[in-house]
Amino acid sequence: MSEQTLQQRIASLEAQLARLQAKEEIRNLMGRYQSELSHGLNQRLYTDFWSSREDNSLEVGASGAYQGDWNAAAYYQKDVPSGVFQVHILGEPEIELAPDGMTAVGIWQGIGVDLDAGEFAQDGEPDPERSKLWTSAGLDGSRYRAEWLIRRLCVELIREEAGWRFWHVQVYELLRSPMDSDFVAWAEQRFQTDGPRLDELFRSNQPFAPDRPPERMADEPTSNHWQYTWQSRADQLPRCQKAKTGGIPK
Repeated sequence: MSEQTLQQRIASLEAQLARLQAKEEIRNLMGRYQSELSHGLNQRLYTDFWSSREDNSLEVGASGAYQGDWNAAAYYQKDVPSGVFQVHILGEPEIELAPDGMTAVGIWQGIGVDLDAGEFAQDGEPDPERSKLWTSAGLDGSRYRAEWLIRRLCVELIREEAGWRFWHVQVYELLRSPMDSDFVAWAEQRFQTDGPRLDELFRSNQPFAPDRPPERMADEPTSNHWQYTWQSRADQLPRCQKAKTGGIPK
């Protein structure tokens, strides 16, 4: 083997190793994020996991799009009431790196639970906006929320000095149902009532500018969304975009 061939082989192996390391770093980033998410939405989730760019964006289910750094950050600036808890377990991701290794797209699917003790933990009159999401009732009539869901996460990431960070995130809530029901029976009712369901659950704990609403709502409708109904076709499920190859916008 010539010296030139050896050097080329070493360079190829180093490039392969760098890409494998990048994918492992991205897996760990999402793993840490999901662990922290179980502790509640807060500003730390944004500062620790999102990029420093001004064109960050977030879309969650049918709740609409949060475009730009300020809006995406405001999504996390919310108090979590007592009795509210969520945890999501994700499967093995599909991760595609751009040729230059500076951006990537990760696709995860997983199952989770979304819980709100509702009137069991309520002091005084219930918040009418929060109570809209209570879809179950106990033997004594107390309302609460105990739902399970299946989601797909399409995440565009960018490599910064601090490491890999989220850039654009879209969360598809493919299936959601109360635990005392099933996905098929609940699908049509959910389709009629779904909307800014996550935003209605939380109240902001951060001050807003005078021209901003007191509740941090989405800026525009969801770009595309798919959730199961009786008439759903799996071949219409949106696909995640490919990793950018034309360079990073300024």
